[in-house]
Amino acid sequence: MPLRLRALAPLALALCAACSTSRDPDLDLDGPLEMVSIAMDNDTFTGSDNNYTNGIVVGWRGGEHRAYTEDSRYRRWIEFWSFLPAMDDTTCDTYAAWSVGHELYSPDDITVAVPDADDQPYAAVFFVDSTLLARSDRVTHSWNLRLGLVGPSALGEELQSGVHQLIDVEDPAGWDTQIPDEPVVNVDYAVAYELLHAGRQGAIEARFVPLAGAGVGTYFTGAAGAMYGEVGWNLPDSVSLVSLRRGVDPALELVSPRGGWSVSLFAGGGGFAVANYLPLDGNAFRSGPSVKSEPFVAFASVGVALRYDRWRLGYRQTLFTDTFQTQREAVDYGTLSLSYSY
Repeated sequence: MPLRLRALAPLALALCAACSTSRDPDLDLDGPLEMVSIAMDNDTFTGSDNNYTNGIVVGWRGGEHRAYTEDSRYRRWIEFWSFLPAMDDTTCDTYAAWSVGHELYSPDDITVAVPDADDQPYAAVFFVDSTLLARSDRVTHSWNLRLGLVGPSALGEELQSGVHQLIDVEDPAGWDTQIPDEPVVNVDYAVAYELLHAGRQGAIEARFVPLAGAGVGTYFTGAAGAMYGEVGWNLPDSVSLVSLRRGVDPALELVSPRGGWSVSLFAGGGGFAVANYLPLDGNAFRSGPSVKSEPFVAFASVGVALRYDRWRLGYRQTLFTDTFQTQREAVDYGTLSLSYSY
């Protein structure tokens, strides 16, 4: 029997259980403590419909773990991982986050039942991410565990066909050739360093942040290096992380946003050294469609963020160099994100 999405239900429930928290009434908390967010990638924002065609992630990020009672599951979860580098640093504030996501990949020509063997395979990936963050004044460390599945059980055909029918466009014909069912397991580490922060609070400010990361597992094995700059009015503290399909975006705000309006422009770029990338290189433990990943992929991202009180609305566009050796068109897409802190 193929893997089913319901097979991950116990995992998702277990992860979400850690979000059931108790706040310590004796603590004087300044501003919002937690954050919910949703982000959607789609290539129709840029007028294309090829390769990486859609992604959606819904997440929850808790507050600094010492703001919770000692017996809360959230705090105990973070303290359990204190053996990881930076997670036991008493000079850092530590947080945990969970997210559920889905990604769709399709070839350039979705009208043929058997796509070219040298084009992007059809693929759907469903995943649950469990993330730990440790932040000091200038440095943020991130550890992420991704569990999920790739294949027909991720329901990519049903999702893409339904959306295409809804918007009255060509129905994809080649999903019978998609990457087969297989579990996804990946561990990732990233670090961001705020090298420069200039300006006056409540006025124009700017920051410059280099980043680096690495991953190992069935989803992505490789390393990354990137940097971004952001300039705007009334900037809150934030940090960006890097992933092969998201570029960079300073959207993960770990502290209380400043009151009133805030607006900023940002731009970033970097590259990935790629040993294996599941949506291109295919299954790790069984045969299936695949193409050869490029060993190095560069990207550039530009965007804007608008904040008001506890809300943040962001949009960015990301452009990649060729991600596989027989690629026909460049991969570019837009990302729309919305978050609320409370």
